[in-house]
Amino acid sequence: MKTLFLTLLFFAPVSVIAQKKAYDIAFSYGGYNSPIAYHNQFYDTRNIKSYFSADFDYHLTNRWTIASGFMSGKFGYYDSFPVKLANGTYTDEPNSKGFDLHGYALAKYAILAKPRLSLQVGTGAGFYSQRLEYTYEGNTYEASYAAEFEVPVSVEGYYFMSEKIGFGLKAGCFVQPEIRGVHIGPQIRLRL
Repeated sequence: MKTLFLTLLFFAPVSVIAQKKAYDIAFSYGGYNSPIAYHNQFYDTRNIKSYFSADFDYHLTNRWTIASGFMSGKFGYYDSFPVKLANGTYTDEPNSKGFDLHGYALAKYAILAKPRLSLQVGTGAGFYSQRLEYTYEGNTYEASYAAEFEVPVSVEGYYFMSEKIGFGLKAGCFVQPEIRGVHIGPQIRLRL
């Protein structure tokens, strides 16, 4: 019995190592908004801007993937209230800008795992840094905030057109404990 147990302990890790592994690099660009800025200050964020992200995926099995990546996003917001114009109307453009940087590690699970088609959800841990530019009495000021812990949540669906190139859609948000960094956009994947 001991021999059987030791044999299983030896071959179980070897069988996991022997599985076919795949590496992907995924790039995404799309719409980004951050409904909450630093220290629970709620801003009116009517102006969705853009983000860019790069993810590095390592497929452990057909369904499980570990990933790391970063995202840089920007958004427009009203710092306290919209700017009132001389004619009594309010501007449609925000008077302030926000810039977010996220770095993260994820564990992803494929809900749908076909040879070329995949739909996966993931979560993990990350850090967050924000820089705000705002206008006050005609002058522009800047405030930066240090990195803080956050929980990324991700949903990705993609289809590989060939063995090496795939296209899809990425969506998600970051929780800290409020929801920040809501994003959605197309994605391109390169399988190495």
